[in-house]
Amino acid sequence: MNTDQNVDSMHNGVSLTCGNCKHKFIHTNLQSLVAPKPEITPACPKCTKPFTVASREIGCPSCHKSLWVSLSIMGNRVTCLHCRAELPLPTEDQWKELVLSVRWTIFSSATGNVLNFDNLESLGAAIAKAEATKDDEYTMHRFTPKKKLRYLCDQHFALRKLYDPVGAWVERVGKITGISFVALYVLATIINGLVAMGGTFLLAVIFGIFAIVLTPTGIGLFIVYVIARACNIPLLWSYFGVLLGCIIGVGVFFLGRGIGVLTMHIIAKLTALENKRVVTWE
Repeated sequence: MNTDQNVDSMHNGVSLTCGNCKHKFIHTNLQSLVAPKPEITPACPKCTKPFTVASREIGCPSCHKSLWVSLSIMGNRVTCLHCRAELPLPTEDQWKELVLSVRWTIFSSATGNVLNFDNLESLGAAIAKAEATKDDEYTMHRFTPKKKLRYLCDQHFALRKLYDPVGAWVERVGKITGISFVALYVLATIINGLVAMGGTFLLAVIFGIFAIVLTPTGIGLFIVYVIARACNIPLLWSYFGVLLGCIIGVGVFFLGRGIGVLTMHIIAKLTALENKRVVTWE
């Protein structure tokens, strides 16, 4: 991807560097660096091959629809591909200011009102009060395209916790349950091994971990073999024992997490907590 791009005001165009032959040239057709998708591929005048330039998704302030522009033309004027309105692009410095001064604007589909929020906490409170729903559209500043609020909620788990406490607790308790099952499994395995083999068990486990780290290389495998013979350690048992233990541990974690999630859903239904959730996650 090309990153050597800048505005050349003397030629009323932008300077591009071909990603294939590294030829630098002035590209004057700025509108060709606007596309409905991320892939913007101008052709090099020297080698005639297309190459990809770095691009950014923006929203037209007039129609709020999404389009992609090359980073090289930021600060110039182009035409929106959707509504054909003139689109003055912000400079890189102006874009940074927009990103730092995000303000959540919600377009209510039920009432037709436009709601503005300065932070996620106030937006979450509005969702909890059903003032905004997951099917409403939102923007973050005048150059972001309209998207469904559902998309924003999916991207910000902190926002979900504000108005979906049951869903957050389901995930939290599920993870804690899974980790607890893994911890109990490891503890039971260690106790069982110590009873059956004594100190040799711990030595074999430590050596198995050491073996897994080193054996991807031939030299490492030879070192592991020499140490195993010298210390009379059961190489295959310790090596595959650690691997099998890791696989079983992962399985136990997901089993425990599933049990935790299922239990929380049952509790939510029995206590009618689930009915208090404003948004149903699909």
